[in-house]
Amino acid sequence: MIVLLARIKNLSPLTRILLSVGGGIFLVGLMIMSIPGLFWPDSHLATTKSDTTIASAAPSPLLFGTNLNLMDSNDQVLRSASTRALLQQIHPASIRMPVYTTLPETVEIQAAQTIKNLGAVPVISLQGPLDPHVLSDDTQTIKNMNKVFGNSVVYYEYGNEDDLTGTSADRYTTSWNAIVPLLKVLAPQAQFIGPVTYHYDQKYLQSFLQKAQPRPDEVSWHEYACTQADSKDTCFSHLADWSKDIANARTMMTAGGSKPLPIMITEWNYASDATANDGKSNDSGFISTWTQKAFQTLIDSHVFASMQESCTNTPTPLVNSKNTLTVQGAVFMAQAQRAAAIAQASNTLSPDAATATVAAMPITSAPSTIVASATDSDVAAVATTPPDPPTPTITNSPPPGAMAINATPPPSPTPPTTTNPLSTDPTVTTILPPSSTPIVAQQSPPAVVTVQPTMAPTKQPTIAPKPKPTPKPTPKPTSKPTLDSKSTGADVKAWQSQLNKIHATGCKPSVAVGPVLLVDGIFGSKTLAATETFQRLTGLKVDGIVGPLTHSKMDSLLKSQVC
Repeated sequence: MIVLLARIKNLSPLTRILLSVGGGIFLVGLMIMSIPGLFWPDSHLATTKSDTTIASAAPSPLLFGTNLNLMDSNDQVLRSASTRALLQQIHPASIRMPVYTTLPETVEIQAAQTIKNLGAVPVISLQGPLDPHVLSDDTQTIKNMNKVFGNSVVYYEYGNEDDLTGTSADRYTTSWNAIVPLLKVLAPQAQFIGPVTYHYDQKYLQSFLQKAQPRPDEVSWHEYACTQADSKDTCFSHLADWSKDIANARTMMTAGGSKPLPIMITEWNYASDATANDGKSNDSGFISTWTQKAFQTLIDSHVFASMQESCTNTPTPLVNSKNTLTVQGAVFMAQAQRAAAIAQASNTLSPDAATATVAAMPITSAPSTIVASATDSDVAAVATTPPDPPTPTITNSPPPGAMAINATPPPSPTPPTTTNPLSTDPTVTTILPPSSTPIVAQQSPPAVVTVQPTMAPTKQPTIAPKPKPTPKPTPKPTSKPTLDSKSTGADVKAWQSQLNKIHATGCKPSVAVGPVLLVDGIFGSKTLAATETFQRLTGLKVDGIVGPLTHSKMDSLLKSQVC
């Protein structure tokens, strides 16, 4: 330093002045550059971390949706104000509504109005290629939904599991191309979804996307992990197939350079043929852990929307017939609330603080209204329990802590790669409340309940019942003989005739069991296939055996059939 100062002294006066000015400018520059660090430390880093971590952490709110069962006018959601009050607390972000041929229009409009009153985004099943009057029926459906939902976004699925009844991708797409453009004119704000297959089928989806005009706004299919006869381990292990299906669909959609469309899993649960005492639906530990893992799978796969099957009237509902929250309902509510906390924290806290806040939340933040899963008596009680007093309409403001729902899908559905904080795996005991005493759902306070006037009946289009088993009140057994693949004779002929009649064109109700059978009295492969299809579409155990329940179901449907 001394040597340096000596050399500076030997410089000319002008050189020393220039050197001093340059050094001063350099020091001022260093001070200016340090100011952001003094007042806004790590501001750039914090913004980047927030954008890539927290913003991607919150799953789509539409992931927390459910289905209405709506198999008949005794549907628990429509009859029970207590059930609706509890659903208001659960606050499903979306509700999918089927439309059946056996239901009067007033019931269907009541169901749509209920979805609106609950503040949920509606997903409506339209008629598809199997309906000979699909354009007129779907046109009337959309007009009715426009009256209920106005200019709000409504999601319309074209058809429902048509592949299960043998409809090819080409036939489905041809019908889509002919009908959907006309429906879009009626509902320009709506989202149209296809191909709604009963499981993931890459070739079916790929063929549809290659030829669909217009291109769907979202794609959808259904996911179930096992059957009611499978082991619990199988039900757990096959959840990995969901992730593979979703990843495969995205890879396929981007192969041609296109952006992947948002994916909607519009039905999911552990088994489509679950029963009340299959060793799983009545095992609260299994239901709790499996449901948590199912949600984790959907969240980690960055699904745009999903709907649990279903909120009531099944062996695995969210709310049972006694109007208490089931184990699956409790997990549903807790996961939705944690997701809401992530979304809220991402807007108000630093990334580290947001992550710590969510991690500290107990999963028992849902109200302690848990009871065991629904049993046979729970399901059967829906039809025998007297209805509630005249249906009140709950105001559609979401409960505190619920996520604000943007019903429009994001412009870029490409999933981020950041690990999701919601992907925790809490133990089963953290789900269950300290007390085992069931707490009955309370009625909504009078301040937030209003009574809607009864809507005038108008003609409502319907679609065939969705092809998946749904438990209903147990039919009375008949004295008819049990039939199976070894049976022959007059009783088999009678059964074959009934299968043909229930599939008659122009009749309601009608069950699409397959091609017309030869009435020969031989219980062959075609009769077996038609029998299994009938059982699947009407919610019975699919075993191909025509026992008392199958006979009773057929007799009941034919008795009410009008041709």
